[in-house]
Amino acid sequence: VGNPVLSYLNIREVDVGFDIDETSKFFVGRKMMNWSELDSKWSLGLYQPQFRWNPIDPESQGLTGLFWQKKQTNFSMSLFASPLYIPDQGPGYELKDGQFQNSNPWFQSPPQNIRFQGQLLPIDYEVNKPETSDVISQTSYAASLSLGEAQGFFANLSSSYKPANQLALAYKGVLVTTRVRIDILPKVYYENIYSADLGFRESWGQALLSVLYTNPHNPSFDAGYNIPVFQDSL
Repeated sequence: VGNPVLSYLNIREVDVGFDIDETSKFFVGRKMMNWSELDSKWSLGLYQPQFRWNPIDPESQGLTGLFWQKKQTNFSMSLFASPLYIPDQGPGYELKDGQFQNSNPWFQSPPQNIRFQGQLLPIDYEVNKPETSDVISQTSYAASLSLGEAQGFFANLSSSYKPANQLALAYKGVLVTTRVRIDILPKVYYENIYSADLGFRESWGQALLSVLYTNPHNPSFDAGYNIPVFQDSL
């Protein structure tokens, strides 16, 4: 307490529900849902953001916005929309005089030196933080359809168009006398996600086949930056 680099607030979900009729309901707030069995069981963190203060034990957090759910005996549908974007929550860090401080055991510092023309030069980092409004004011959409009962065959189909849960980082290096300055530029980028689950469950357990496909949209950066290139993933 009192140390912002080591203090965290992990709100996994908090929402309010409103009944529309016997089978459908609205939710407002942050809500966790099982959009994809593959994404949930392997903690991929594609549909929903994650609490990554400990990188070896990430915890899922819900999406934030407006949800609509309709549930019947062997059929359910969910829709999600939001004007807000909350990315993954990682470990805090300190940057003083261009150097990352070892004040948080969970934060992995980037290299502090670079070899240039046979000389080992120190690195000074500068993080160009975007405005908070430029990050969180992003729209998200998702939909899910489930078929099947508690036992027997079942299928789940989901899709979303939303910002990726981690920011893209571009960087640019400049040699300044005997030091190297690295400018880091974070930026939000969008991606389409499609997933399908097909399985069979009984009292003894379940057999499941899951497929997940992501189609990221590469963000644009100013000339001179080394930029990440994202590709489709299956």
